[in-house]
Amino acid sequence: MRLFHVLWVLLMCQGVFAAPPATAPAPTTQSAIEAQQRAAMQAAMRAAQSAAEFEVGRRFSIGQGMPKDQRKAAQWFRMAAEHGLGKAQDRLGTCYAQGIGVKKDLAEAVSWWRKAAEQGVPNSQYHLGMALLQGQGAVQNLPEAAKWLEKAAEQGIVPAQREAGLCCFKGLGVAKDPDAAAVWFGKAAQQGDAQAQERLGFCYQQGLGVEQDQGDAAHWFQKAAEQGDASAQYDLGECYEHGQGVSKDLHEAVKWYRRAADQGNADAQKALKRIGQP
Repeated sequence: MRLFHVLWVLLMCQGVFAAPPATAPAPTTQSAIEAQQRAAMQAAMRAAQSAAEFEVGRRFSIGQGMPKDQRKAAQWFRMAAEHGLGKAQDRLGTCYAQGIGVKKDLAEAVSWWRKAAEQGVPNSQYHLGMALLQGQGAVQNLPEAAKWLEKAAEQGIVPAQREAGLCCFKGLGVAKDPDAAAVWFGKAAQQGDAQAQERLGFCYQQGLGVEQDQGDAAHWFQKAAEQGDASAQYDLGECYEHGQGVSKDLHEAVKWYRRAADQGNADAQKALKRIGQP
């Protein structure tokens, strides 16, 4: 009974009896008015129902007001997804991608992410783009991957900004464009993405898409290195070894080379041998 009570309350709170949109064309006959009102009522009820179904699924997923049950959560997410709710389609896709409450199925995940992506859900746009980029759960399609990653990036999804930058940098599905790559790396780097920070540092080091500036390169390498990015740790070690953008400091160089080497970075391991460090 508690579950049905929750669903009923949520339906009421979602404004089932909402009036038709103010922007709807004005009907000219009584029958047209009634038809429009019925359509608006049905649309409102569908929207309220799917939102309520999603909320029940969310509560099952975290055990809020009911026992935690991922299988039941996925079932409610599916109901909401089948009623067209974008965030439920996104969530159901994640369930299939990770095997949460359902059997893991990447193709099914991609199917639901595509539905949500087409409704403008940025998280699904990112996941769909990555699936198409890597050929996981879908046939690899680099141009389409780049398209969806850019859409997600434009909506502020940080990993999508990094990946959109990599597509532009490497020419994956789009023409190589170092200027655009540097812009996307910059957006993600400013929000703390370590890989984007390392790539932005490289752009400054080489003068790709930005004016060459060794000081800025070292700055971004440092940001990424402090977050544990092995490539950035190696890059920063090089900066200190050769005095590029920072004062030359062999002790600091060894420190960063060693951190990168401990993570398996082959270039850092070679650098330590080259400068006589065990």
